[in-house]
Amino acid sequence: MIFRRAAAASLLCALACPPAGAVIILDSTYKAEGYKAAEALAAEPQFAAVFAFCYEDGTGCGGASGTWIGNDDSHGYILTAAHNFGDGFVADSWVYRSKAGRIYTGQAVAVHPNYLRIVAENEANEAKLGFDVAIVTLTEPVTDAGEQPLLYTGSEELGETLTFVGYGSRGAAGAGENEKEPAGEVAAAAQGVIESVEPLKLSAAGAADGNYMQVWLPKEDGSVENVLGGELTTPVSKYAGLLGSGDSGGSAWLETPNGWAIAGTNGNGSGNAQYGDLSGFPRISGHIDWITGVFPGARVE
Repeated sequence: MIFRRAAAASLLCALACPPAGAVIILDSTYKAEGYKAAEALAAEPQFAAVFAFCYEDGTGCGGASGTWIGNDDSHGYILTAAHNFGDGFVADSWVYRSKAGRIYTGQAVAVHPNYLRIVAENEANEAKLGFDVAIVTLTEPVTDAGEQPLLYTGSEELGETLTFVGYGSRGAAGAGENEKEPAGEVAAAAQGVIESVEPLKLSAAGAADGNYMQVWLPKEDGSVENVLGGELTTPVSKYAGLLGSGDSGGSAWLETPNGWAIAGTNGNGSGNAQYGDLSGFPRISGHIDWITGVFPGARVE
């Protein structure tokens, strides 16, 4: 997810932003461990539901991500980003690989209607970030993705630590995303403090806007300005990072009193995913009615 860097705390791009990718990590963590820490965090059991999207022949698994959110009697359901289905992509344009390595096939995809409306009006409009969500119906139930995840329904994201997981390209924050780094085979995760929360709102004409969260990546020595205006000047942990390319549609999690819950999907970001850049996430709490309308069996708080 890559936002064009804004000089002020004004946050969303005026023009279209590139889609999100896999995690970018701190230079210090990369120097000490490479991607081992990011991969170990993603491998924790609470994130077992995260899927890689691959091309029809099973290759290209670093292109997009998603998360299984449950089954009915005949199908599994994958929460992901709407922009993964642009350019004529439909449900079976991808195949869906679980962390355990099993390949599933898509039958249908539901894209949030507000995303479709905004794109139809103006494809470059960043108001679509908060609605960049879709649900893929699989041809069969998922049997190897751990416990059905909980969806976050609260409104207390601001100041919390967000953990985001995906399969895309990687890099260290000094240089940003590096297409030569491995992607697609093993999930990676990173963290950031949620410093901006935009609530869901409606215009006088009834058009929806808002409904997203943002994190930024500070430098280890505190020398990078926080463009979101918050006070945090150093990384939240050794896992601090950003989204790069191919994480789009993966999940962003909060640890709540009821357990780990999906609070957002990986949406987009700024610059080349370097120190001081941003990552943005649609808020799941604004989409609970739509999600349960598509898949009534979703697990909510």
